[in-house]
Amino acid sequence: MPFSPVKNLIATVADATPIQFEDWRKSWRTTVDAGSTEPLLTFVARERGVTEDAFVQKLAAALGWPYLDLPKLSIETEARNKISTKIAFQYSVLPTALENGTLQVVVSDPFDAAMMNAVKFDAHMPVQFALATKAEIEKALKKYYGVGAETLDEMGEAEPMDLDLAADKEITEDDQEASVIKFVNQIIWEAFKDRATDIHFEPAEDELRIRYRIDGILHQTPMPPQLKRYQAALISRIKVMSGMNIAEKRLPQDGRINVRIKGEEIDIRVSTVPTVYGESVSLRLLTRGKIFLSLDKLVLRRPRKTPSAKSSSNRTGFSSSPARRVPANPRPSTLS
Repeated sequence: MPFSPVKNLIATVADATPIQFEDWRKSWRTTVDAGSTEPLLTFVARERGVTEDAFVQKLAAALGWPYLDLPKLSIETEARNKISTKIAFQYSVLPTALENGTLQVVVSDPFDAAMMNAVKFDAHMPVQFALATKAEIEKALKKYYGVGAETLDEMGEAEPMDLDLAADKEITEDDQEASVIKFVNQIIWEAFKDRATDIHFEPAEDELRIRYRIDGILHQTPMPPQLKRYQAALISRIKVMSGMNIAEKRLPQDGRINVRIKGEEIDIRVSTVPTVYGESVSLRLLTRGKIFLSLDKLVLRRPRKTPSAKSSSNRTGFSSSPARRVPANPRPSTLS
């Protein structure tokens, strides 16, 4: 679709003039050059003063596309298998239904021609597009595929290989080693984004469970089913990052990792404990920066100055009343 019709369409949906939209687009481009990852449609909705959800619904009606409320949908595995995990995560798209030989795919940017061509090529069948917000699509991808699913698929393509690292490790398949690093980074990134304080890697007989502690409560994170196959590689990677002995698997160990996320220094304390099904790993995320909050930020009112506050108090906490004034030269009492 040429740029002018796109500009006019978005301006119409946003109830703005093309000139105003052009100003928004220039401002958005400036923020992108500065490092922002906010999509154009989200930026326009915020500048217009409407929610992204309402804006995308209006845009879907203008395009004649269906708008999907993803939290209320139940997506079948057959539909999800029609699109590769790599394409789904790369372009933030999600197959939602398969009816009469047509695959319905929900997207967040209807003007991305490269994304639409990639989806059509990967599906090998007719595709009907639908709209939803990018945030909802990313939540659904995590729910149905798991965190780092595309990375594990890349690791699977490098088979056969067992990444059970030793002290004198030498790995020639750089792609798979990079995938292990990427997956561990994704786990830490998701924990930071969800404001988690702890990450727990808990091996079981047939799965590797990863849980985040958020606001004091442990939440199990959706993970791809094939994660158990890479348990040794992932734990070894964490031990390398924290300076532990990767050859020692029978004794508990402690270490630490220093990382920087969005310019913020994070100190990660790592501990491993051997279990029946492998080593259990716990990561404690600590922010190095000290945050000082004022009473206003804590939503606490400042104490008001009252006359009673001026009264003196002794060390026992009891307020002292002013003593009775005694004359300098008291009159002597007379006895009759």
